[in-house]
Amino acid sequence: MFLILSCKFLFSSSSSGSATGFSVDFGSDLSEYAWIESAARHHGLPWKIDSYSSADFLATIRPMMWHQEAPIGGLMNCAFNLVMKAAKGRGYSVLQAGGGPDEAFGGYRNHHNLYLGMLLHSGSLEIEQRLAEYSCNWGVSSDIARCAAEMEISRGNTTIDGTIPVRPETLSLLVSGTPPLSAAPLGFIGDLLRDSQIHYLQGSKIPRNARMLDRLSMAYGIEIRQPFLDHRL
Repeated sequence: MFLILSCKFLFSSSSSGSATGFSVDFGSDLSEYAWIESAARHHGLPWKIDSYSSADFLATIRPMMWHQEAPIGGLMNCAFNLVMKAAKGRGYSVLQAGGGPDEAFGGYRNHHNLYLGMLLHSGSLEIEQRLAEYSCNWGVSSDIARCAAEMEISRGNTTIDGTIPVRPETLSLLVSGTPPLSAAPLGFIGDLLRDSQIHYLQGSKIPRNARMLDRLSMAYGIEIRQPFLDHRL
């Protein structure tokens, strides 16, 4: 029996060919309930969505840290604990994870910002059309889109939503006076966007997420497979 796992929506299939959808919902402005339900209905799948609360986080964070033996990156990695628990409770032992497409095909906002920034600096005639598409996709004005593109080029090393992950003002004087660790250089093929995607796939994000997901799944005796990371894709 198998459970198919994507970043936000999951479905299980058995030898009989039947399938059931699984996911988690965070509520409030982080909810993806409507999209999960829509996907399930589109594919004709029965579905079940577990709510992930602050109480769930507090109840599981210590055992998760024990299994990870390292910091846990991101809320979704914590919420996967409910998914693993549900899969184990239903007798599943293999999960196919959906990691990789965002990294490979530029699905993150900081990559969109970087793409626009490259167009701006190259003087491309496509820039106005691409700015309009970005504005429509992210629900912002063209001026905000242009500003995000310029800032991405100038600062780099942002998180997937385009924000800066480091806040020096929150550090003590002892720590803030220490020279910062520099990020590993990209420089694979000389294209800023593609080099960033390669770095995500081979050097930072995917290796880190795969490690965390594998350790969490092993805590429940479940094997993780990631077909979207097949080099042929």
